[in-house]
Amino acid sequence: MNSSCSPVGLRRHQDSFTSETSGQLHLGDIRTASPRRHQDNFTSETSGQLHLGDIRTTSPRRPDVSEVKSSFTSDSFTSETSGQLHLGDIRTTSPRRHQDSFTSETSGRLHLGDIRTTSPRRHQDSFTSETSGQLHLGDIRTTSPRRHQDNFTSETSGQLHLGDIRTTSPRRHQDDFTSETSGQLHLGDIRTTSPRRHQDNFTSETSGQLHLGDIRTTSPRRHQDNFTSETSGRLHLGDIRTTSPRRHQDNFTSET
Repeated sequence: MNSSCSPVGLRRHQDSFTSETSGQLHLGDIRTASPRRHQDNFTSETSGQLHLGDIRTTSPRRPDVSEVKSSFTSDSFTSETSGQLHLGDIRTTSPRRHQDSFTSETSGRLHLGDIRTTSPRRHQDSFTSETSGQLHLGDIRTTSPRRHQDNFTSETSGQLHLGDIRTTSPRRHQDDFTSETSGQLHLGDIRTTSPRRHQDNFTSETSGQLHLGDIRTTSPRRHQDNFTSETSGRLHLGDIRTTSPRRHQDNFTSET
């Protein structure tokens, strides 16, 4: 690990994921650091004309409010695709009894998404995506507790799509997502900052005939997010983002 990186601990904890695709292949990796003896390693290599996703997670374990206030968490994800391949990823953080599942299957020249979830208690996020033809699928991001707002708008034009989400939640928390599509490609990005001095950055640029999608979620309790998307032909589909304080469930299915 780079010695220049600041030590990992309950504070100043950072997850970085960078993926670059060239030609018709991609490769993704994950690096995560977590508060207490928690480490997730994931490396994926694709060969042929397909790609595969990734997950990175980190979880502290019910940190004290005072600790949360003074702690700084940063998740960064950047992906660039070129050619006819794409990539998808997840990053999650949770207090305890936290589990991350990721499955990806690629067929033909397309790839499919991933799931990542994090929850303090009985919180589950599920995301499944299947792409067929020469297109990919969307994304989800959610955040909740109180005073939260979720906006989602998606527009498709020609052989491209675009989707965006904007949500703001808990306290001093803001999620911004803007995506612009041009020609036969799309691009989506998300930027979110949440509860307390916590920031997630996600930027993706696609060029060629593929796009990328992702999810990141965080929830307070009994919060569940479901997202399923199937794309067929040369089009892509939208996205979901949900946030809920309690016993709140968001379901989104899209078919193009």
